[in-house]
Amino acid sequence: MARNADSLRFHLEMDMDAGREAVKGFAERMERDPVDAFEWADPVIEKIAKARVATILAAILDERGFGPGLERRAREEALRGARWPASSTSPTSNRMNQAVTAAWANYAELLAEGTN
Repeated sequence: MARNADSLRFHLEMDMDAGREAVKGFAERMERDPVDAFEWADPVIEKIAKARVATILAAILDERGFGPGLERRAREEALRGARWPASSTSPTSNRMNQAVTAAWANYAELLAEGTN
């Protein structure tokens, strides 16, 4: 639950760190066994998606501060992704877009809980 800027910043930094670690681990797996790396890439996709959303929200937090605009942006992005899901011919692209939409929804929920 993000009740203030410090609480939100904690969540954002955790997701950004997890994304960096996931990329690092994925790169190491790719060198060892690319097929295996891709077969087990879903958790990496989810962490990278959360890191992307966290990075965007951190920039908004830095620029505008903590307020209802953060929750509104997260909710709008989550709804947009749900209404118009990706339909690329690339399954990986579609999966990444699904993960980004889910990350926006998670942050929308986290921020909404903090305002109640």
